Amino acid sequence: MSLFISSLQARSLMQKAKYAFSNGELNKAYSLFEQLSNNNPTNGVSYFYRGYIREQQKKKGTAIQHYKKALELRLPKELREKTFWKVVLYYKENRNWSELLRYSDKFLSFNKHSSIKKLKALAQQNYNSDELQGNKLLEEAKADIKDGAIESAKTKLNKILFSYPSHQGALWELALLQMKKKEYAQALRHLKKLIQSNSENWQVYYKASLCAFHTAQYGVSLFYLKTANNLHEGDKKSFSFYYNFILGKIYLEKGEYNLALKKLNKALAIRQTQSLDMALALTYWNLRKYKQSQLYAKKVIDTNDSQPKAFLILAMYKWNEKNEEAAFSWANKMKASISEYINIEENKNKKAKLASYSLGFLIIA
Repeated sequence: MSLFISSLQARSLMQKAKYAFSNGELNKAYSLFEQLSNNNPTNGVSYFYRGYIREQQKKKGTAIQHYKKALELRLPKELREKTFWKVVLYYKENRNWSELLRYSDKFLSFNKHSSIKKLKALAQQNYNSDELQGNKLLEEAKADIKDGAIESAKTKLNKILFSYPSHQGALWELALLQMKKKEYAQALRHLKKLIQSNSENWQVYYKASLCAFHTAQYGVSLFYLKTANNLHEGDKKSFSFYYNFILGKIYLEKGEYNLALKKLNKALAIRQTQSLDMALALTYWNLRKYKQSQLYAKKVIDTNDSQPKAFLILAMYKWNEKNEEAAFSWANKMKASISEYINIEENKNKKAKLASYSLGFLIIA
């Protein structure tokens, strides 16, 4: 479908979407309403129905995001009121007093009903000065991160969590900082708290998947990654690369090499990166497809000459070809690259393992 459609086409598409919805064909209806959102971005009706469908599918967090988007756009009066109720009652149920206060205020500008005033009073009663101070600290921490003052930011975030252990903003920002420092176990602990608070943000599950992968919890990583994929509703092509790439790496670590190759090739059809080339080189090697493996290893070295695993593959490939001189040359290059690799990876266990590969190869050779 083209980017712009006529009003007649839009009405026809809306009728088809509502018909599918009334027949219980929720996925089909959602897809049609999504097309309407893309082609008529000022109309909030399609966003309302997308939210309603996600609510029926028990994806309340995603539903609320659609409802909130609908409120920013054109909506019939009756539908706007219904959307407001969806949002404020969700935040009341989840005891998110700051958002309840914000949306009850917005609701009151539209309707002065006494029930809404009571909701606002409830939010004000629970949204006390200490919580306001926590949010102020969060904004200061974000400013510190932007300015590169990481330790100051961490201090402020930990101070918030000391008073409010389930503060979602602080948990998220601290987890991101810890991931940057490769503190994956600590980051995963904070991301799990966000998940336990009924978060339906795909990014939380995606980051949790990465942390679980780096801590060798491959089954957990797989679960979080698939959940992230189910929740993600943005640019599917862009996310598909990361989804298939990480999925391929998980299967590679689990020794399921054919599945790994299938997913990595799906990622390759979208984009080629050095990390993907390295994963493909390792996968092909484990499948005993040595020629393809060394081709990808060469691609890795062409862009980064501090990847010892790529050198190891090339050394073993030449050894299998009975080319001892070339094999020794690649092995020595691998040995020389280990220190630089470890400086990047900051992982002594990896250094010891790779050093043993290098030494073992030279001894065997």
